[in-house]
Amino acid sequence: MITLSQQLEELILIRSSLLPGEKLIFLNPSPSCSSNNNPTMTWEGLVDEGIVTNTDVELENMSPANFRIAVDGVDILFEIDFQGYNGDCASINNCISISGQCMSRALQEGWRKIVVERVKGVTEAGGDFPLYQLLSSHLLPLLHEAKSKNDTSNTTSPEEQRIQVIPSTTYHVLFTSHHLISTTKRQNLSGWSSKFGISGFAKIGYPGVIYAEGSKDSIEEFADNIKAMQWLALKKRFIEPLESTACDSDHQLSGWKEFEKVGEVVKEMRRLGRGEYVLEMGIGAGAKE
Repeated sequence: MITLSQQLEELILIRSSLLPGEKLIFLNPSPSCSSNNNPTMTWEGLVDEGIVTNTDVELENMSPANFRIAVDGVDILFEIDFQGYNGDCASINNCISISGQCMSRALQEGWRKIVVERVKGVTEAGGDFPLYQLLSSHLLPLLHEAKSKNDTSNTTSPEEQRIQVIPSTTYHVLFTSHHLISTTKRQNLSGWSSKFGISGFAKIGYPGVIYAEGSKDSIEEFADNIKAMQWLALKKRFIEPLESTACDSDHQLSGWKEFEKVGEVVKEMRRLGRGEYVLEMGIGAGAKE
């Protein structure tokens, strides 16, 4: 079962990754939604602070968070009740509901199928914070597509909204560093991946490894943001176009992941058909097939 402090951490991550026009709205709080010892301690207030300093003991009188995710101009709302969320992919379908003022039952069922499908994608990608991954990398981008295709009504079918725009040229970048431990840096990396619409992973601990793929402009901006941070022994190993043979459906990244071992990095890169990119840099050179 996900703890209240873990709920807070994921909520902060979701809020920090929102783009203009995207909203996280906490539903009307009741007295049970705040701490009995501190009536001003609400989920909204804690998320606004943006710091996970509270222990589960301090939060023990809080009810699980209940909030809505929306995009301006789109009559499709996702309501999430953490009461049914266990912090894993299997529980997401039980905690998320779909609604809209003018939403037909057929449209609602269509979106439900999309949510189920995208949850499977998050499950396959692995990593922490699956609800954050689902919202930032899948559902919110779909809402933006729905808005761009129909600014005046809500007649676009879910199947049409599933069309993804694939960049003509995919770039990738690899960084290494002495270490990657900071929670702030890890949240920034995950937030930037959502903001720039790129996919990749970070290997945390010692040493640090960061790898990502996406459009040329997005990867360059992502790399610039990383270089602007204070980071011990940070090295950009390369930033270059990704060979077309490595861009087919079987050799693509999805969302943002975190690994704890160098061997996991090598395994993932080999799965993508890109093992030489890390082995040639001396990363995991001793890893076995």
